[in-house]
Amino acid sequence: MAPSVDSRVPQSCFAVERHMDKIARALSIDPAELRRKNLLRDGETTATGQAVVDAGASIETFDAALARSGYQKKVKAKEASGGGRRASAWRASSTGRDSPAAGELYLMAQAGVRLTEKGSVGEVIAASTEIGQGTRTAFSQIVADTLGLPFEAIDVADPTPPTFPIRGRPVASRTIAVVGRIIADAAGDLDVALRSHAGLDRATPWSEEKFRATALRWLEQGNPARFVRTFGNPAQQVWDDKTYRGDAYGALRVGPPSSRGRSRSGELRSDRHATDQCAGDRKAIHPRLAEGQIEGGTTQALGGR
Repeated sequence: MAPSVDSRVPQSCFAVERHMDKIARALSIDPAELRRKNLLRDGETTATGQAVVDAGASIETFDAALARSGYQKKVKAKEASGGGRRASAWRASSTGRDSPAAGELYLMAQAGVRLTEKGSVGEVIAASTEIGQGTRTAFSQIVADTLGLPFEAIDVADPTPPTFPIRGRPVASRTIAVVGRIIADAAGDLDVALRSHAGLDRATPWSEEKFRATALRWLEQGNPARFVRTFGNPAQQVWDDKTYRGDAYGALRVGPPSSRGRSRSGELRSDRHATDQCAGDRKAIHPRLAEGQIEGGTTQALGGR
C-alpha cells in the first residue's frame, strides 16, 4: 500500500482527479464514464513504458466500486436536490511508482529459515520489521504453507543488529511480494533437504512429529541449520533509475464519490467511503491484513489521524 500512503501521493492524486472532474463537466460527460474511457487496456503502456496485461481486471474493479458505493443512486439524488450542500470526490488511479527489482537487485536482499535445537522451524530470518502491519503473521503463514506445518509451529526472529545475520532492508509494500517470495524459496529448500534425508516423497505430508525427528537427526549429523536465499528477480523485471522507465509494480485503486458533508467554512468531512483494489491473479497471503493495509492507506489519504 505504499503508493497509497506515501506522503506525496494523496496530494497529486487529488489534483489529477479534480482535473478529470473539470474535463468531464466541460465535455458534459459523466465523471465515471470519462474515467472508464481512460482506463488502460491490454496492449497499451503505462507512464513508465510498462506493457499492460490483464486490463480486464481493471474494468471489473471499476464496476465493483461503482456498485459498492451506490454511485448511480447518489448521482440521481444529487440531481434531484439541485446539488445541495454536499460535495463528492472521485479517485480512480493506476499507480506504478517504481520497481521491486530497482533496489533489490542493487541490494541483493537475503532471507531464510532456521531450524532450532529442538528440531522445529523456530525462526524465519529476514530484515523486515514488524510495526503492526502483520509481517510476522504473513511470514509464518508463508513458511507454514510451504512446509505443510501448522501456523503455530513457526516463529519469526527479531531483526536485531549487529547479531542478525541477514542483509536486507525493512521494506514496506515489498515485504510480501519480494521478501515473502525469498522466504518461500528458502523454506522450499529446507523441505527438499529434510525429505531427502528422511526418504519422504513430495506427496506425503509432514506430521509435526516426523518433521521434528527428521530435523533433529539432520542437525545432529552436523548439517546446516540455516537455509537462506537471495533475491533473484523471478519475474525478470527491468527498471532504469536514470530514465525512470521499466516494469513498475502497479496497483489500480477505485474510489467513487462517497458521502461527504461540507461545512460553512468549506471544510469537507467524509461520512462514508467506498474503495476497491485490483489484485489481478495475485494472492492475498492474509486477506484481513491486506484489508487493514487498504483501510489504513485510505484513512491517511482522507486525512485521518
